[in-house]
Amino acid sequence: MNIIELKLSLISASPGIISMLKQEGIPFVSEEEVREEKLKKYAWAYLCRVIDTHEISAIKRYLLEGGVAVFDRLNTGLRSLPGAEYQMQDAGLKVFKLGKGYLIYIDIFLEKEFLDNKAIRKELSTSAGLVNELLALYPKYRLRNLLRDSLFLASRLKGLPLVKFWYYPLQYKTVFNLRFDLDEDTGDDLERSMEVSSPYKDCTTWFVSCASFKGNDYKIKDLVKNGFDVQSHGYYHHTYRDKKQNAISLKRSLEFLSKWINRIDGFAAPKGIWNPGLQELLEELNFTYGSEFSFDYDNFPHYPVISGRASKVLEIPVHPVCWGLFLDAGVSNHEAVTRYFGEVIRKKHEFSLPVLLYAHPNEGRRRDPALLRNIYSAVDLLPGVWKTTLSDFAGWWNKRNAWEFESISYSFLNQSISYRMKDGCDFRDGSILVSTSKERMSLQDIISNREISLEKLGYEESLAVKNEEGMFFGEKAHHLPIIRRIKENLVHYLDWEECTPAEEIVKDNLIGRIKYSLRKLGFDKVKLPV
Repeated sequence: MNIIELKLSLISASPGIISMLKQEGIPFVSEEEVREEKLKKYAWAYLCRVIDTHEISAIKRYLLEGGVAVFDRLNTGLRSLPGAEYQMQDAGLKVFKLGKGYLIYIDIFLEKEFLDNKAIRKELSTSAGLVNELLALYPKYRLRNLLRDSLFLASRLKGLPLVKFWYYPLQYKTVFNLRFDLDEDTGDDLERSMEVSSPYKDCTTWFVSCASFKGNDYKIKDLVKNGFDVQSHGYYHHTYRDKKQNAISLKRSLEFLSKWINRIDGFAAPKGIWNPGLQELLEELNFTYGSEFSFDYDNFPHYPVISGRASKVLEIPVHPVCWGLFLDAGVSNHEAVTRYFGEVIRKKHEFSLPVLLYAHPNEGRRRDPALLRNIYSAVDLLPGVWKTTLSDFAGWWNKRNAWEFESISYSFLNQSISYRMKDGCDFRDGSILVSTSKERMSLQDIISNREISLEKLGYEESLAVKNEEGMFFGEKAHHLPIIRRIKENLVHYLDWEECTPAEEIVKDNLIGRIKYSLRKLGFDKVKLPV
């Protein structure tokens, strides 16, 4: 066969796998049935569902003739196919050879872990000290890395280039934004942070917990008037388990902010807490994006899967450590904290990961917010950084998500790639990444139709793919003393907080009625560990 389509044949349309492929910009087609003639048409195959006994013979013939199939624990039996020989382990992936072809094994349930949205409190071991935070149990960047690495390996084994859409416009190497969460109004902290950030207003986004500024709403008015990107952090600083209660908070925040802003695009949940009901609510209220580290962190944007489908509202993960966590943990070495954030910025730039950080203005209390200046200065020193608001980044990612190759193929004879973009795609400022290995990569501007000769490509070492596992911190479950654990479980069960007036608590469910009764009995005077 002289020409082959450079698309991944996805056996079964699995929403989690599709979400990761869209993140990476890797072209694919979904097939429900295993058909040998279809498998041979495409560069590689990924087996997303359990392969039936009667389909194994087609898979085996495909492999014997030089095919490459990627699979995970759903199909562990494929490792024992007659004639399959273990070859090597590469980046946590096991490779088996069968005839002229290869099987690449990912030793987890990839789809299942991606769709598991549980969060736990984790202890993070940073270069500046130990901190803890409520984070996603399964960091989705690790799962995306495994899928990406498996396809890089598949392309290498088959002697094919891998082509995918680049993450950023105009061939930028990365993107930078500093997200401010305005949890409370604390003296002149907001004004001081605004002053330091004024030259960088195009790459900051400010999320307002509106009830805190009800008496001083001129501060938010000034923030908007000065050209900053202002979005919602809810009305009260709490993310509720109850969808109706969240709806009241979000709608009141929109009403508050609409005095100065025509449209609110973004929402960052208080305390970084995410749940499926909240995601549905963001859709109903026509938000463009959310940003919650209990859902995901240190990753590219993607669309949460709810009720078996991709949400319409984008999730933009940020780095989950702010300098307030160091203050809470008693880490007072300001120089070490400054170095830590400098390392995060440099490493994210090196790996072409989004440099998306978050902070609170009140973390600068009792001292000049020097760390802010250090963050901005560290970014200024790096080349190829797209400095933008989260709202503009969300707009770009939504546009990128709509890109699709009508066709893309590789000619073995000419050693060239030919592609045609699907009609209607707005691919202005977009690029594709052409890779012949993890180390040999080249960015090319997208045009509607194009042929690319591999012999004439210039490669950029700075684009080389590296594994960022454990790059920023070590992490493990944070184990609390049993009494504190019982208290936290009780707080979670009751959705306990003291910021919502008792009269505004939704009482059409058991938890709401219990919380309302306890609050009316004076338990809001008891400071539970929220």
